[in-house]
Amino acid sequence: MRKVDWRQKIRWATFLLVGMAISSLAQAQYNIVIKTTKPLKSEKCIIAYYFGDKQLVFDTFEVKKNTCVVKGDSSLAAGVYIAYYPDDTVFIEFLVPSDDQKFSLTFDPDEPIPSMQVKGSLDNQLFYQYNKKAAQLYKDSVAGADTILINFGKDLAKKNPQTFFAKLIKLIYLPNIPDTIEDPEEVWKYAYYHYFDGISLSDPSYLRTPVLHNKVMTYLDRIVPIVPDSQCNAAIRIIKESEKNPTTFKYWVATLLNKYARSRIMGMENVYVCIVDSFYATGKTPWVDSVTLSKILFDAQMIKYTMIGKVAPEIVLKDSAGRYISLHGVKSLYTVILFWDPDCGHCRREIPKLKKIYEKYSRDTLEIYAVYVNVERDKWLKYIRENKLPWINVEDVEMKHPFRYYYYIKGTPKILLLDKNKKIIAKNINAEQLEKILEARLKGKTEEKVETTPEDAHH
Repeated sequence: MRKVDWRQKIRWATFLLVGMAISSLAQAQYNIVIKTTKPLKSEKCIIAYYFGDKQLVFDTFEVKKNTCVVKGDSSLAAGVYIAYYPDDTVFIEFLVPSDDQKFSLTFDPDEPIPSMQVKGSLDNQLFYQYNKKAAQLYKDSVAGADTILINFGKDLAKKNPQTFFAKLIKLIYLPNIPDTIEDPEEVWKYAYYHYFDGISLSDPSYLRTPVLHNKVMTYLDRIVPIVPDSQCNAAIRIIKESEKNPTTFKYWVATLLNKYARSRIMGMENVYVCIVDSFYATGKTPWVDSVTLSKILFDAQMIKYTMIGKVAPEIVLKDSAGRYISLHGVKSLYTVILFWDPDCGHCRREIPKLKKIYEKYSRDTLEIYAVYVNVERDKWLKYIRENKLPWINVEDVEMKHPFRYYYYIKGTPKILLLDKNKKIIAKNINAEQLEKILEARLKGKTEEKVETTPEDAHH
């Protein structure tokens, strides 16, 4: 497990790390008056809000006499909003709680934060007290500014416990590790299990901040061990805790599915399958259209055949002499499966590197089972002969074997490393990565996380 010292100073981008309270079901008018102390070029004021890792436009309002009035008949969704003046590239942020949507903000466009005056909103008063404090601390390069700001924010929250600003402070900062915990491993465990204390992942208002998305990603990328089982458990926990609300559930199940679908870290596709099996395959994502759902389910099924830790599907193909050679029959401590094609430029670059690795070891230690994926046998034989490929070379020019299906070959070269029992150790790696993994395992060390290259990049 990774040991993390969460007592080190961490500087947060304080001007954007803001939050708000749980949305109320009650309907109420909103009337937010935003004034500038100086005239601006902009005749329109764009009002936007945060949602996950995005900023979405809510509406556009006219600017008259330096004033933008954001007004409507029903309540706004609680969240962090932005007022942007496009012709002046000036913007401010403000909080819209569910129960207090009538207030005014007045500011100097040259110095929005220091000049901000708030009327009628305790939460925005607290918010700008906090941001003014942050701006002054960092402007003056005050020693210990991070700690001072943390304590300042927590003190404001303590004095105003019923505000959503108090909730915001919990969202912004990391868990407070008790002083009694000193062992680095115990510090890591505390952070792992208490990271989301006081935060409801089913509260949609948290999504309308620039904080929660990054907080969850930090948890998965820096706190949770980067191994499939741990990542799967953490992702499922996050999604299940968001399941009480349709908005939060839809966001997290889709966001985390995409995170692991796009991950270049080897083994993370196992987490993709884990999420698909837990939610998409069980009918819990009714908003997904049938075509998209079918593709997701198909991808997950294809990945399952060659997930890290599983026994590689058997392949029995003919070599250049017409003899059938079994993959599972290869007697070697490690076996590399290479799917390739002489017409593939990337294959031609990788094969010389693989030859150098192959020549370093005995056949008892390493064997390469190279599968030609195309149908031009003469071209295959010519390349083998001219380049003196020394390993097991097999072909399926008659297209009778289903290896293309089970190994989900979307591009070449595709390289997998198997142990002596033909369990998959690594996949979608290049020659350099293969060499590092082999060296580490032969020295009895656990290799570091490996970034793989997406298969679609090679053709």
